[in-house]
Amino acid sequence: MKKQTVIFVCIFVLVIAAALIANYFSYGSIIARSLPKPPATNTLEHYDIVSLEKSNGISGGFVFGIGMVGTKIYYVVYEKKAEDRYKLLKIDAEITEIVETDSKPPSYEVTTKPSGVIEKRVLTIPKNTIRKEFKL
Repeated sequence: MKKQTVIFVCIFVLVIAAALIANYFSYGSIIARSLPKPPATNTLEHYDIVSLEKSNGISGGFVFGIGMVGTKIYYVVYEKKAEDRYKLLKIDAEITEIVETDSKPPSYEVTTKPSGVIEKRVLTIPKNTIRKEFKL
């Protein structure tokens, strides 16, 4: 092969490579700028919940219900939306941690990772809400 042909081929390959690299970075950066960025930190959904009153009118401490749909167990509470407005919450009992404390009001919190995966669910209720001893 002639020396001039080799030089021409090398220059041609370098020009094509430079064009491809420039195109890749400019196109990639346009796409990257147009995509929404996920939040950098976990997000927390907080629900203020209230006690249910027993149907016989006897009131005590905080009361929440437990129910089943098929074989799945749920905690049933009400979320306080506004004054005199409540919404029923059905919380999956198998994947929810319960915290008994008197240092903060009753609540339900869901922590979600930036990827959208739910990291944890915590139901906070007053101390002595869960009966540990039953009399028959």
